[in-house]
Amino acid sequence: MARALFLIPNQSETEPAVIWLKDEIKRLENDNRWEPDEVVFRQRQGALQVLDALLTETEKADKNYRDLKNNE
Repeated sequence: MARALFLIPNQSETEPAVIWLKDEIKRLENDNRWEPDEVVFRQRQGALQVLDALLTETEKADKNYRDLKNNE
């Protein structure tokens, strides 16, 4: 299901992306829990690794942005 991403006042620019990534990771983990097809399972595992890396980088960028903003 598509979700509208929009900024709320005092919200970082990456926060909607972080929310979406966490939801997508949770959905894929849940779907993979009962997946009988080994090929589909491995494809989802790969997608989870990519999304997890993207989430990590997004959270780092958001932290760096907040640190820079606080130092101004």
